[in-house]
Amino acid sequence: KKYNRSSYLFLVIALVLLVLTLVMRRGAGGRSISIGGHLIQTFYIISLCFIFYLCAFYAKHTNKGKEIDKVQTLWGLGWLMLFVGLIALRNISTAIILFITGMTIMFVAGVKVKYLFCTLLLCGALGGVYLAIGHAHNKSD
Repeated sequence: KKYNRSSYLFLVIALVLLVLTLVMRRGAGGRSISIGGHLIQTFYIISLCFIFYLCAFYAKHTNKGKEIDKVQTLWGLGWLMLFVGLIALRNISTAIILFITGMTIMFVAGVKVKYLFCTLLLCGALGGVYLAIGHAHNKSD
């Protein structure tokens, strides 16, 4: 129970760090924030905080002995897609690792496979569009 209450704090920390990182755009590829003159890469901290939140969120619901419903599934997927999408703006490899980890957590928690599969299809289609646009943009340079 103690971890469930603090999980929201971890979500807030992850959101604040994500916004700061995207706004400050310091270091290699804009993946760092500057604190006291030191550059700190935040995407790993953000990912760990979010993973902790996601695990606590689904543990709270599965510990009640009920199946994960559609609202809980969409809540988790929405947060996952938000973090993955914003992290991908600066670091695609960390975004992919977070996506795979999040999907695995949801699978283990009992989210229906049809929702996970639809999410994979959507991300595959969006990834294809991104690659096509990026490839066409790089050709014109």
